[in-house]
Amino acid sequence: RSTPPWEGERQMAPVWLDGVVYYMSERDWASNVWSWNPTTNEEKQLTFHADFDVKSLGAGYGVVVYEQGGYLHELNPATGATRQLEINVARDFNWARARWEDVPATGLRDARLSPTGKRALFEYRGDLFTVPVEEGSWRNITRTPGVADRQAVWSPEGDRIAWFNDDGREYGLVIANQDGGNSRRIDLPDPTFYFVPTWSPDGTRLAFTDTDYRVLILDLASGNLSHVDTDRYAHPQRTMNPVWSPDSRWIAYSRRLDNQLRAIFVHDTQTGTTRQLTDGMADAIDPIWDAAGKYLYFLGSTDYGLNTGWLDMTSYDRPVTRALYVALLQEGEESPFLPKSDEEEAAAEEAEEEEGEGGGRGGRATADTPEVTIDFEGINRRIVDAPNLPQRNYQGLFEGPEGRVFVAEAIPNTRGLKLHRYSLEDAEAEDFLEEVLSATVSHDRKKLLYRSGSNWTIVNTSGSAPQGSEGRLSLNGMRVRVEPRAEWAQMLRDGWRFMRDFLYVDNVHGAPWDEVWDWYSDWLPQVHHRSDFNQLLDMLSGEVAVGHSYVRGGDYPDLTSPETGLLGVDLEEQDGFYRITRIYTGEDWTTVRATSWLSRCPARIN
Repeated sequence: RSTPPWEGERQMAPVWLDGVVYYMSERDWASNVWSWNPTTNEEKQLTFHADFDVKSLGAGYGVVVYEQGGYLHELNPATGATRQLEINVARDFNWARARWEDVPATGLRDARLSPTGKRALFEYRGDLFTVPVEEGSWRNITRTPGVADRQAVWSPEGDRIAWFNDDGREYGLVIANQDGGNSRRIDLPDPTFYFVPTWSPDGTRLAFTDTDYRVLILDLASGNLSHVDTDRYAHPQRTMNPVWSPDSRWIAYSRRLDNQLRAIFVHDTQTGTTRQLTDGMADAIDPIWDAAGKYLYFLGSTDYGLNTGWLDMTSYDRPVTRALYVALLQEGEESPFLPKSDEEEAAAEEAEEEEGEGGGRGGRATADTPEVTIDFEGINRRIVDAPNLPQRNYQGLFEGPEGRVFVAEAIPNTRGLKLHRYSLEDAEAEDFLEEVLSATVSHDRKKLLYRSGSNWTIVNTSGSAPQGSEGRLSLNGMRVRVEPRAEWAQMLRDGWRFMRDFLYVDNVHGAPWDEVWDWYSDWLPQVHHRSDFNQLLDMLSGEVAVGHSYVRGGDYPDLTSPETGLLGVDLEEQDGFYRITRIYTGEDWTTVRATSWLSRCPARIN
């Protein structure tokens, strides 16, 4: 026999008590306790909670006990009365105490270099750290356990660092001295999550993207925020990452077209105009300006088409190859790959160099800053592919010295990327680094920081690959103060924001999202363990009622799991003793050797 469920109703966790089945049902749009008598076929609702669901229940000794609203309740089936149980536990809750932890090299994220590569900048557990290449000591420049500091970048002059954090309930931009002092926060309109901030070379503006796939430019002096462009589709690959030209006039980025392929776009910050550089017949990504300002590098693919439907899994086994392309920005600029011929040249007259004005923080360019001019007319005819670099699965580009660019290649069955250094003058690529998991280049393009395995290493971009431990950062002794309660409060707010900002619809499936925060944030003082927090976050995010939403992981206490095994036998009781009736041989052909020890016994067992 079975209970007749209503349309859309879920019936869960049935238990028996004195011939009656008690279970959880959502018939009244909240999970409550119901009963069903198989003899009389009577169904009855026993609890009427409307704020929080009944989460679990059990039965025995004449009562039903269930969890609801973070408390245990006792239900008397005879009277229908319920009461909230008061349970006191003698505890010290050491899992919630503040503690110091070592900072693992593999946990460092969002690596950046100072302008000349003297210090590295990392984020770990919501704090920002700088580490010297040679002399000095590491610094935690934020020390804010209850705040998430993200996406930090060093200013071109090296005196300031900018990043996003959620101090104040929403994310905003923070600019501070390189030691973290003298910080200034800029609240951004329509706050959300922000990505990939990039300083203009003159230090006056920051370009970045947000959750809504917009390219934004922030003027640091006035605080004005300009909206440059918006991607056409909400693709999980966020490749619309703006990069500044050397003269701080232009930004280049890759944006999706209506055909789902990406094209390179260039925005002029002086005139406010945006132009498409590539024709949209190939998938173009990852623009990089050459240091001289004459070229724009990017990767292009002509076999990407079958991968545009990213949610269609039939595209997953379609390999993509890319080639390196070079756009000649000015009309009349000769291709760097023209045939060469040795000829005698007349002695060039020495030109007097004019002394340029220095480039301070006020946005003045240095004397050697190249002026970038783009002639859009006919630029399609001035895009050339780089010779002697075959089409392969290239994933991205990194800046190099003038006339050089680093190309990252994904190789099958290899961890990390292989980094090739391509030279325009030689029209050749050389293997530079292997198994690169992360990389970043200093503003002067002379240093490259990369991670391989658990090691972070800095190498000269114009030199040879490091040998042994050459250039390796010393990360020993880095520690962070962990305050779980402060982190849990921040993480719950972050989870609430994730659902608000990244859901595919704006109405959060009709949930009163501000009220949802009030409902569940009140529970934070009762959270004493990571399992408590995970359950709280799971309940909060469950208010959205969407699939593919999971909560797992986190800091759990280290527990020693005792290793146990079975004899691999069948037993029967006989005359007060146990008699072995069968010995299982197991699987002795596997490396695990899941076999019974008794099956290896040389003696005969009767």
